[in-house]
Amino acid sequence: MQNRVDDEVIRQVDSKKILHSHFLPKFDNNFLCCGEVRGGKLIRETGWAFFVTRKRDNKMTIINEWKWPHFKKAEMQCQCGCGKAAMDPEFMDRLHRLRLNYGKPIHVSSGYRCPSHNNAVSHTGDGGPHTTGRAVDIRISGAEAVDLLRKAVYLGFTGIGVSQQGAHESRFLHLDDLGAPSWPRPGIWSY
Repeated sequence: MQNRVDDEVIRQVDSKKILHSHFLPKFDNNFLCCGEVRGGKLIRETGWAFFVTRKRDNKMTIINEWKWPHFKKAEMQCQCGCGKAAMDPEFMDRLHRLRLNYGKPIHVSSGYRCPSHNNAVSHTGDGGPHTTGRAVDIRISGAEAVDLLRKAVYLGFTGIGVSQQGAHESRFLHLDDLGAPSWPRPGIWSY
């Protein structure tokens, strides 16, 4: 479904050189995703999504910009309280493609970690994969974990950590797309 967006929003988006058309496909009540439209048909998604709100006069206004509508920025923030969410855009694009391919919600339990927080919670110290913005831990278990793992390998994730012991709510997969020679990749390990 495509919606015409009022001129005010179009000017705001055009100033960021993201919008290719005055039409935006609707994701849900809160997100609109930009795409290139020709002849009234969406021919290419740009991937950019905007959180919007409606004013009293029924015009939409952008209040926050986040490119990946299936993930909340808060999910990617460091859990130490510093508020940093320095995720690499290419990695997030890959994660978004995984979510679309998987077809179900993906619950991120750990995204970006600042060096000091990573040093406190991981054996990788202050320079681990999460500090690069190219790694996440996903809360998942059982057959769903196997399905997601297969799709992740297919989509080019090169680092896969598997934690599938203990209580189901504590099980997870670590995914990253780091490369050699800095990181021994591709690689798979268990926790």
